[in-house]
Amino acid sequence: MSLPSSTPEATLAPDTRFGRYRVVRCIGVGGMGAVYEAVHDDLEKRVALKTLHPSMAREPEARARFLREGRAASRIRHPNVVEVFDVGQHDDTLFLVMEHLAGEDLAALIAREGPLSVERLVDLMLPVIAAVATAHEEGVVHRDLKPENIFLAQTRNGAVQPKVLDFGISKVTGAPNAPRITGASSMIGTPLYMSPEQAQGAAVDGRSDQYAIGVILYECATGRVPFNAPELYPLLHAIVLGQHASPRSLRPELPADFEAVIERAMARDADRRYESLHTLGRALLPFASRTNRGLWREVFGAAPTPLQQPAFVAPPTPVVARPASTLLPRVREVCEVTTTLRKTSRVPAITMGVLAAGLVAAAALLPSRSPAPGSSDSPTVAAPAVALAPAPAPVVALPAPVVPAPAVAAPAVIAPTVAAPAPAPAVRPRAVTAVRARVAARADAGAPAPFRLCGGVPCP
Repeated sequence: MSLPSSTPEATLAPDTRFGRYRVVRCIGVGGMGAVYEAVHDDLEKRVALKTLHPSMAREPEARARFLREGRAASRIRHPNVVEVFDVGQHDDTLFLVMEHLAGEDLAALIAREGPLSVERLVDLMLPVIAAVATAHEEGVVHRDLKPENIFLAQTRNGAVQPKVLDFGISKVTGAPNAPRITGASSMIGTPLYMSPEQAQGAAVDGRSDQYAIGVILYECATGRVPFNAPELYPLLHAIVLGQHASPRSLRPELPADFEAVIERAMARDADRRYESLHTLGRALLPFASRTNRGLWREVFGAAPTPLQQPAFVAPPTPVVARPASTLLPRVREVCEVTTTLRKTSRVPAITMGVLAAGLVAAAALLPSRSPAPGSSDSPTVAAPAVALAPAPAPVVALPAPVVPAPAVAAPAVIAPTVAAPAPAPAVRPRAVTAVRARVAARADAGAPAPFRLCGGVPCP
């Protein structure tokens, strides 16, 4: 049901010259004018030419609405709003030049296929919601959203691109010297998609467009409009009261959450609707296809920005216990003994490095002996006596054991006659014994020893 329209006037014949445009064919005729497919003479660009009927052009209000459609559409730069290229007057006829679209409107799709699947419906309506939200940001309220004003344009690759049409009765706010062409109690729009405030002639804002989108969602999901009556007054009365069948009573397979979104967008009280169309779009995102969820998530503010993404934390690397060997406890003990010697003596660091290397090599040559399970025995290394040679090249010597002199003369050992350095303080036996005990206990338990550098040799 729609507002009654006047009898269509005579249309322009094909090949008619209209300024710089040549008419190809008539696309459609309405109460206020007609739309033609035309071609620009110089650019050879195919366009849609919309004209105002000469009888309507004599009415100042109709002229103002026609020109306002061009201004409102050109003010909104959005890929899902029809683009207006030019506006003007040829002889006594006002005209708009818009982009030429191939396809059909949403009303034709519903009439041909009936109720749409929830996913397909949301995929078609999310671009429409984004376009109308952009219009609201520019201070434009459409006030006549309906399936006939949502065109499903076919792109070159076969995809569908919804376009919002007909801003002829839109309300432009914030425009300087904007003419007031309707009274406070005027009722404009298509009754089937009017909000309760529109039906009562009250002031409207963007929430009225949201109500109309809710009605479109209801119709596309169920195949029926929520309010219908043979006469205008009973229809407006039902809209004001908000009495309609729930969507799931007409189509039980609809998700309950989807029905809740429709009911909230169609709330009789405007304050109970969504705060904005961005919020409505965000509520519909879960019902869209996977591709469109990713496409429109950023538009409706439902996806975190890269700065809000949680930082990647690598999983901890599992620690694998290394099997103990008979040589490893010996090397660890050498490291511990060397560390103790370094702390309790004043031997130069280079001397300790040479000593540590010799001890590690000696530990590797010692016979291996694995302690019996459960035994407290652990391999040990006897602490050798240390004698220091004078600088510059420190020498490590192992003295011969003391034995009684035999009857015959023994070979004499001749050493250079130099002043011997001050003897190094003796290593405390208790400290070495304690270190050995600690190392043996850790080796038996299989615990890894701390990593140290023993004279430049890495200790495990």
